[in-house]
Amino acid sequence: MTKKPKLTLKQKRFTEEMANPSTSSAKEAAIKAGYSRKSAAESACENLIKSNVVSELDKRKAQAALMAKINQQQVLGATAEIAFSSIADLLDADGNFDFRKAVETGADGLIKKITRSFNQFGENVAVELYSRPDALAKLGEYLGMKQKDKENDDALAQIKKQIERRAEEKNVPYKTELEDYLNLFGDDIRPEIKDDLASDLIN
Repeated sequence: MTKKPKLTLKQKRFTEEMANPSTSSAKEAAIKAGYSRKSAAESACENLIKSNVVSELDKRKAQAALMAKINQQQVLGATAEIAFSSIADLLDADGNFDFRKAVETGADGLIKKITRSFNQFGENVAVELYSRPDALAKLGEYLGMKQKDKENDDALAQIKKQIERRAEEKNVPYKTELEDYLNLFGDDIRPEIKDDLASDLIN
């Protein structure tokens, strides 16, 4: 088994900045880590495909998540309740809103707003619920799914641009340069990105 190379000082700083909640993008993390502003985006993408950098970044994210475990569990719990609860928990046998039942079933957390109005026929109650699609999207963000997908997409696009540029410079087919790239750097690339690149050789 090949031993992963040690992180450089810039790579270490990059992982620290990536795990910092105040950092808005990988490019910003690269700039804060000391990489050139001109090539920060490219440096960030290159770091995000290196297994040793990704491993350190995952460790830092895990530590940050552990530090915020209680708050995270509270947020996830409330969001999951909205995402997976049933509207049936809010209704009586006749299909009318039943606040008591909502409290008993724990579904009252689904309620965003209750509005009461009166007319000649009596009282009207309008109930607005939190959005289930929004809650599911937020769950994905909390669990890192969206960020991980975006990081992979950005890194993959950057790598393909680099390979296309090298292929043009060498005047060789894209697939030839891609094969050379995978042979040289395949062990340092995230498996999911490597699989995407390898699929281009087949298609």
